[in-house]
Amino acid sequence: MAYLLGYKDGADVSGYVVITTLLVILHLFAGAIIAIIRMLTRQQINESRILQYQAETELNLLTSKLSPHFLFNTLNNLYGLSREEHTKVPELLLKLSNLLSYTLYSSDEPFVKLKEEVDCIQNFIALEKIRIGSRLVLEVNIGTYDPTINIVPMVLIVFVENAFKHAKSAVYGPINIFLKLWTDVDFLHFEIENTMTGQSEISEDKPSGIGLATTIKRLDLLYGKAYHLEHGGKDSRYFVKLKTPVNAAY
Repeated sequence: MAYLLGYKDGADVSGYVVITTLLVILHLFAGAIIAIIRMLTRQQINESRILQYQAETELNLLTSKLSPHFLFNTLNNLYGLSREEHTKVPELLLKLSNLLSYTLYSSDEPFVKLKEEVDCIQNFIALEKIRIGSRLVLEVNIGTYDPTINIVPMVLIVFVENAFKHAKSAVYGPINIFLKLWTDVDFLHFEIENTMTGQSEISEDKPSGIGLATTIKRLDLLYGKAYHLEHGGKDSRYFVKLKTPVNAAY
């Protein structure tokens, strides 16, 4: 190498030897750093895959826990109505069929289109109108929304179901429920309020039932800190305010 670089016989090549040695050491050091980085990257990828698998497994368990809860309440309502006002059962069965279709085929997905969840809400409300009758004082304000944005399935419907469940626990008087939904550039906004009796009061620290507790867990898994939820009792009414990002990952 010294000869190729123009060194003559007897020339001092000590400087070249030092530089070459340093270059070799630097090359070996850089190679070791790259190898360590590759190893750490592979380890992080494997850990991410494990965490994703665990999250998906937990999510599937939560979904399988939620759907029977929702269907049990609906079927229980159907049984009660079939004994008291059997003429309303055919229409109720049609609404229930639509709910079953959504529950069975959509709740297995991490995200669905917002329109599917809104249709499910409207079917559920129609079912409750038939069952409750004139006692229901309902105000639904579904404003401008993008039907194509993604949302976690069986989330909004759980809050709607809970509102009806706790409001109708009142033995006498009207059952008041207010529902509002809209989207803007960044978020989906959902709000619902219902009358609250002593038996239906819910602590903010202790969400009621499998449905609500499971839904909050699913929101945590799929949205992380990107969503905002408020719920609690105020002035004899129970309220829920949910805001989720419209740019969901799926």
